[in-house]
Amino acid sequence: MKSPAAANTIWILSERAIRLAVGLVVGVWVARYLGPEQYGVLSFGIAWVALFSTIATLGLPHVLTRDLSLAPDSAGVLLSTAGLLRLAGGVACLFLATGIFAAFHGTGDPRMWVVLPVATGTVFHAGDVIEYWFRSRVEWKYVFRVRLITLGVATFFRIVLVLAERNVLWIAAVIPLEAALTAGLLLVQMVLHGSRVKPGRPSGEVAARLVRDGFPVLLAGVAIMVYTKIDQVMIGIFLANYEVGVYAVAVRLATVWYVIPTAITQSVLPGTIAARDRSRTEYEGRIIRVVALLFWCFLGVAAAVTFSGPLVIRVLLGEEYGAAGPALQIHIWSGLGVSVGVAIQQWYLAENRLEIDLYRTVAGAVVNLGLNLILIPRAGIFGAALATVAAQVVAAYLSAAWFPTARDAWRLLNAGIAYPFRTVR
Repeated sequence: MKSPAAANTIWILSERAIRLAVGLVVGVWVARYLGPEQYGVLSFGIAWVALFSTIATLGLPHVLTRDLSLAPDSAGVLLSTAGLLRLAGGVACLFLATGIFAAFHGTGDPRMWVVLPVATGTVFHAGDVIEYWFRSRVEWKYVFRVRLITLGVATFFRIVLVLAERNVLWIAAVIPLEAALTAGLLLVQMVLHGSRVKPGRPSGEVAARLVRDGFPVLLAGVAIMVYTKIDQVMIGIFLANYEVGVYAVAVRLATVWYVIPTAITQSVLPGTIAARDRSRTEYEGRIIRVVALLFWCFLGVAAAVTFSGPLVIRVLLGEEYGAAGPALQIHIWSGLGVSVGVAIQQWYLAENRLEIDLYRTVAGAVVNLGLNLILIPRAGIFGAALATVAAQVVAAYLSAAWFPTARDAWRLLNAGIAYPFRTVR
């Protein structure tokens, strides 16, 4: 009989796998229909809003899940308070994303009418607090049902819009629709399965504590968004929508693999933390083996994509996206940094060195921003891809050597990368 935690993991992985497969197929179809120019408008709008979207979360997901797990009797107060905070954060994101864009580009820029609906979607994400409640109760199956329904509805509308030959603004409008439907269905699930939650009024004291505890996570989230989305925004500023569309396709195909190392590390993390209390050798051995597994598996993926990337682009998207091939060949190597980064994050979590995790994320953001400023005007989308690879190397690997308190992480990283050679000997 499966434990609740194991069953929950299966639900999470199933939802991600389905969303990944459907998103890739429909995303490629939409990109091919729109063409690089209009797909660039859509991608720029999504990337622009992403830079502000962390403000909407206020760093609450992990903090709220923790508090709901520790104090289930206070769920009513926590959920109502967090819901209002998320609503306020979503409104702030909407006004900041649209206001700053309008200030720099004007309301006549067609990208504005993609930014507006995408940013509106962040307001409806206030309903995500219900998801955190189910997560704290290890009941992801209810969230799975909601996510599957909303994915199906959103996919249906995207297919209809493509077949009806609607423009990019209609396709962008599906994003807030999906967010609103998700919030509504989560509320329905809460009503049906949350009878034990006592009603509670929002608390200023609880709000202050949630914001304070979530602030470091908020800063890390901002840094992550900078070094994962700033390249598409800067391409849109320095170059044109065509280049954004071509580059966005390369990024989508290069990052589609990232769900695998994340899922693996999440599944082994509880065992790694438990091993720390039993045996240092067993604990470090588990981390080394995960680093080795993810590094060498993704090395094979990166090598395969390097040789086949241009052909894959032409087959899936046609010749008009041909310039995405070389960018994909470069960008795919950033996955090595992602793989070892999420693997060694086990150590940062187990050793409670989250401040270093924040510093290395900020370092990656700074490197990516600086290199994009230098390389995009000179080398275009290929420069952006090189900047991403360099930022991942710094954030995931080199940063562990800079901090004296992270030298064990540096040692474990190198031991994991060299693990197959040690085993052969």
